Amino acid sequence: MKKMISVFLMLCMLLSVSVFASAEEADWQEAYAEILSEKEAELQAQSQDSWIDTTLGCGYSLYDIDKDGVPELMTKLGTCEADYHGEIYTFRDGQAICVCEGIGLGHSSYYSDPDENGIVLFGGHMGYAWAQRLTMEGNSIRSEDLYEDDLNARLEKDPEAEYVYPGDVIPGSVYLPLFRMALRLPLEKLDEIEACLSGRFPGAAADVVFPEEELAFYERLIASNDVVIAVSADGYTNSPGPIGFQDLLRQDAADSYMSGDLNLQSAQPADLNGDGRPEYVLFLSTADGNSRLCCCLHEQDGTVYAYLLSYYAPAASVDSNGNLYFSSEYYQELHRLIFDGEEALTLTLPLKYYMP
Repeated sequence: MKKMISVFLMLCMLLSVSVFASAEEADWQEAYAEILSEKEAELQAQSQDSWIDTTLGCGYSLYDIDKDGVPELMTKLGTCEADYHGEIYTFRDGQAICVCEGIGLGHSSYYSDPDENGIVLFGGHMGYAWAQRLTMEGNSIRSEDLYEDDLNARLEKDPEAEYVYPGDVIPGSVYLPLFRMALRLPLEKLDEIEACLSGRFPGAAADVVFPEEELAFYERLIASNDVVIAVSADGYTNSPGPIGFQDLLRQDAADSYMSGDLNLQSAQPADLNGDGRPEYVLFLSTADGNSRLCCCLHEQDGTVYAYLLSYYAPAASVDSNGNLYFSSEYYQELHRLIFDGEEALTLTLPLKYYMP
């Protein structure tokens, strides 16, 4: 009898811990979403007062600075590199608390600090670079200088010298993406995002093959003007919403800066999110080759979504991990597409994760 009571009490404790953890997670997500809505309203008002879109360089990042299991929220606002600034929020005792404000973010970005209580703020401008570690101390932030780099001086001795980035100094340090302020997807998909930034991708078969009926379904859709929900995955392409697929290929529909109508160059099935269901990845280009677009078709509950991102390299493919790889004679890019319904984002990944 005592053994049964002990087992029962243990199960109750486990259930209570599980419920508390899920509630805590929901709480920080809700609290951060409210802050982001306030910042989004600020950005909209700011953009209305300007003749250019000032929201492109603004957004937010998520990272667990003190490694307590709950991420901090870093916001970035301003109109240009000269006045970008930000705040850091943490979640304590059921509410979001601002622990640092007025951080100068011009010509700078955040990097991870995997083994420390900290996040790295890296800045570089006109040949000079610097890095600081920001550390959580209670409800405040302490900063310390990590290093400074004079690229101009090194270029005099080595014409091929490059900036020293945090990843060159701190093992495992990677660039932390800046998400669009209107996106709530990162709050829901943070575990998946962090896994991909660390090179831990959802399992996917190396060779993805469509069932014959699915391939025929997508081929009919491409050939017709069936309606898809077109969504920007990079913040630079458009999000037309419901639109006929052939209409989506018209100049300026998917991207306001296209040099003409889009034509299909190649297509391949690929499991982009490791769920075992292949998406159909289309590589599109204008007749003059000056504009290129990647369109990833994905069916969810009977609705087909078209996730869009522009690219400039002439060569494009999907690697065995389901990442998008773009290359030219001069540069290479590796991206991960994260999506769910009418929200999508593109992660820029270190090239060391590329697998042909």
